[in-house]
Amino acid sequence: MATSIRDRVAGAIHLVAAALLVAAVTVMAVQVGLRLFFNAPLSWPEEVVRYSFVWIVYLGSAVAVSRDSHIRVLVMIDPYGPRVRRFSDGLSWLCNVFCYGFLLYWGADLAWKYKAAEFYTLSGWSQLWYYLALPIPMALAVFFLLTPSGRTAPSSPSGESPI
Repeated sequence: MATSIRDRVAGAIHLVAAALLVAAVTVMAVQVGLRLFFNAPLSWPEEVVRYSFVWIVYLGSAVAVSRDSHIRVLVMIDPYGPRVRRFSDGLSWLCNVFCYGFLLYWGADLAWKYKAAEFYTLSGWSQLWYYLALPIPMALAVFFLLTPSGRTAPSSPSGESPI
């Protein structure tokens, strides 16, 4: 079975987020070891781990959009049948495109404003890398919203999950 571009991009994002998580845990473990056993902590690990977690959260949001697995409360929708369900799905899609597009636009604006600023403990590193954690995953989320998945939606009447 051929894998779509959409699924390959989602898989790559998932791998990047997983690698960032492993790297963040490893860096923090080294920092704890250096502080506890050698009384020689480094100045940069807490900042790098914090920024890694920001990237992980937003990349995870894009992966959730790709899998159509964001939380939805359907208690007020289910009793009214498939027609109301389709309307709710369309309204939800429209709101998601608007919100992710909004965050993409203003995230890119914010990243551009701070492109010349440097990290406090990482001299020579632009804060652009931190602020790009918002517009890049938001652009990916909009991409996933605008490309069909070919899977059954989790809110389908049959209750099948795409995961």
